[in-house]
Amino acid sequence: MEPMFTALCEAVAQVRAGAVREARATFDDRAHESLHNVAAVVQDSDRAAAARLLEAKQVVEAKFAQLDPSIGPDLVELAARAGDAVSAAGGVRGKPCAT
Repeated sequence: MEPMFTALCEAVAQVRAGAVREARATFDDRAHESLHNVAAVVQDSDRAAAARLLEAKQVVEAKFAQLDPSIGPDLVELAARAGDAVSAAGGVRGKPCAT
């Protein structure tokens, strides 16, 4: 799961640098599918964690669709919710993104 967390944090850094399109590509290419996989794995053991993860992902997807430059905090939140879900599934939480 570390590559997923790394990609989310890279997307945060890209947004902060004003590169929202590049951040969207990083998210789509390197984190999106893994987020779905994590949600699917944790759904049976912790439905609430899966729901929070998917809700945070939807917020990020909606803002990326608009190329919204204010998406940085939403990506940080998504990384945190992904960490919660990974932990709930018995995995190791990734390092938090720098804020």
